[in-house]
Amino acid sequence: MALYPRRPAHAAALVLAGTLIDLDHLLLYALRTGDWSVVGALRYNRYRHYWRQAGDTRPRYGPLRSWLHTPWLVLPPLWSCAAMYPALRPVALGLSLHLLLDHSYLLIHSGGKRLRVCLSIPGLMQRSCWQTS
Repeated sequence: MALYPRRPAHAAALVLAGTLIDLDHLLLYALRTGDWSVVGALRYNRYRHYWRQAGDTRPRYGPLRSWLHTPWLVLPPLWSCAAMYPALRPVALGLSLHLLLDHSYLLIHSGGKRLRVCLSIPGLMQRSCWQTS
């Protein structure tokens, strides 16, 4: 709401675009398993990150990320369309923020190395840094 205080439709487009992009995870899970239930996908997501224990025969389907979570494939065409059609700018911003948060998380949790991560979004938040453990 801070970006579009007087335009609720733009704020809704930003939030929906940033949220609905994650439906690709559910679709990939359903296509790989044949299980179209949200409950099954949530159960799978809970155990897929854990190490296999003795006697654990549950299947692992690998990362459930589609090309929609690849910033260099999605953002350039999306922002070029948003430059031509201003109504797409909230959608482009919502997807950009989602991908920024996804990939900053992946950077933090990559390789078990200790990292210093800084994030700054001009006009939205000041520089914030934290050390991973």
